[in-house]
Amino acid sequence: MHTIPVATMRLGSAVAVTEEAVDQAVIKLTALIGEIAATRSAFRGHEAAVHGQPALLRAQKALADLNSAQGEIARVHGTLRHAQVTASPEEPTCPEREFFVGATLADVG
Repeated sequence: MHTIPVATMRLGSAVAVTEEAVDQAVIKLTALIGEIAATRSAFRGHEAAVHGQPALLRAQKALADLNSAQGEIARVHGTLRHAQVTASPEEPTCPEREFFVGATLADVG
């Protein structure tokens, strides 16, 4: 079973990894959109340029979907952050006299 601090740390790490993965997907998809557009431009007037249009539209929709996913992940992050702030500790402590040291309490006053 996790303690609240361990769960908070694991969730924070998972959120950061997920945010980075979506950011990288946006970067790569944006590069793909640029390549599709450049290829269409280079072959303007050829049949290949016409076939590039549906691919470009699908890639742009995928980018919009990733942008939506980024917003939802940000909401997840905010919800988890709020839960961390409002969660009560598993063991009671007096903030003015004690603090956690690993799994034990230490008197600071």
